[in-house]
Amino acid sequence: MLRRLAPVLLGLFVCLLAAQHFDTAADAAPDPAAFRVDESATRATLRRDSTDVSLALVNRVGHTVAARVSVELLDADGTSLARAEREAEVTSGASALAFTLPASVIADEKARERVPWYRVSYSVAPASDAAASAGIVSLSEITPDLFELSVLTPEYAFEGQRFRARVRAANPVSKRPAKGVAVSGTFSFGDDEKTVVRAAATTDADGLATLDFDLPRGHVAGDASLEVTARRGDFEQTASDDVNVYHLADILVGTDKPLYQPGQTLHVRALFVDAFA
Repeated sequence: MLRRLAPVLLGLFVCLLAAQHFDTAADAAPDPAAFRVDESATRATLRRDSTDVSLALVNRVGHTVAARVSVELLDADGTSLARAEREAEVTSGASALAFTLPASVIADEKARERVPWYRVSYSVAPASDAAASAGIVSLSEITPDLFELSVLTPEYAFEGQRFRARVRAANPVSKRPAKGVAVSGTFSFGDDEKTVVRAAATTDADGLATLDFDLPRGHVAGDASLEVTARRGDFEQTASDDVNVYHLADILVGTDKPLYQPGQTLHVRALFVDAFA
């Protein structure tokens, strides 16, 4: 009977040893969720001469962790534009590390158009038994100042009346409305570049703003231009549109009779009615 039970007991003993080994290995392996980068709380600020990144960290290990942290700015092709690295003592709980990358992605209009395709790469290597963390996040997802600009205007304007332009600012990727964008507009008459009308507004929670231009009288009909500039922080977008300006007036033309014969004199009377006369 003992001989029959010997293989069974041996198998149970091996299983117990294996279970104990796996439990020990599980206890020794660091929990990746205990020390990580919180991408949803990470933020970037676009400046004229740099790109600032605030890397959000979560430390649930239970003690301060020493780590080497690096942040890198990548362009649309994956080329490194700037990199920063530092040693940090990451305290328990939520914290943030600030990095200044010496590269600007808003230096010119062409660069600003490519911002949604830029990315930020990060790496956190703890000196202790905490798990390392690395990843890549889109710059457009962590930059609250980023927006694209669209302007809606009528096809024509009338001198002496109010001309209204509607402006919308929204994130170029998520299309979420951009609130608090300062918008300014300039309405320039084509016949006299020195005559301009200005208006300013700030986008609301829906990313919308209204620019009202009270146009002066005394300008002949012709072309005009509308220039709109929107800014939040150091990030700026511009838009323009051509507008036709009309003079509100009626011209009535009449003849003394509907039918004429060859050699007769045609008498014509014209009446000009000016809305502002």
